[in-house]
Amino acid sequence: MRSFSVVLLAMVILMACGTSLTSQDELKSALTGVREQHQLYRLQMDSVAKIEGWQSPTIQRLYEGQRKLDSVNLAEVEEIIDRYGYPRKDLVGELARVPFEVIRHSGDSVMINYSEIILDAGINGDLPMDQVASFYDQILVAQRQPQEYGTQVWIDFIENKKTGVRYDSLYLWPVRNYTSVDARRISAGLDSLANHLRRYNIDPAKGYVLKKSGGAPL
Repeated sequence: MRSFSVVLLAMVILMACGTSLTSQDELKSALTGVREQHQLYRLQMDSVAKIEGWQSPTIQRLYEGQRKLDSVNLAEVEEIIDRYGYPRKDLVGELARVPFEVIRHSGDSVMINYSEIILDAGINGDLPMDQVASFYDQILVAQRQPQEYGTQVWIDFIENKKTGVRYDSLYLWPVRNYTSVDARRISAGLDSLANHLRRYNIDPAKGYVLKKSGGAPL
């Protein structure tokens, strides 16, 4: 009787493992298919744009084709997340990035809907946290809220009514708890906010740069 119980237990374990492996294979297959469709016309557009420019009729046709595929891909990603949760990197490897890429190409409302899931995936190590930080800030800016990691800058256009000269004002979008932002940036794998601003020629002490449109910073 004891031998029968041991055999039965072993069979149950093997069946459970088989189901898990099958689900994992199905998940990988689904993510691979979505990745291929997500890149299909985008790769073609990059090649065509180098020859014909981004405003060519060919680009417009490819863009329309990709837009339709993106809608299909989003439905597939939503089904994947509903069924499996956000795919874990230890199960699917770099394919864990696929839902993230689809979601961040799907517009503000979709990005907002999945923002917490994406943030958790970054914190858990399933996605690069520096990219998740930028994604999360982008969502907050879209909602006109202070950003968390200071990755987003904004531009306003100002015209001198007397001279007609137009100026571009590039500035850091407001940041929550500004004094502790570098600690959050470091935890996300980003460098200091000051270094980030200097890439845009923004003086960290001012938080903005003013320049004539098409000209050098003033």
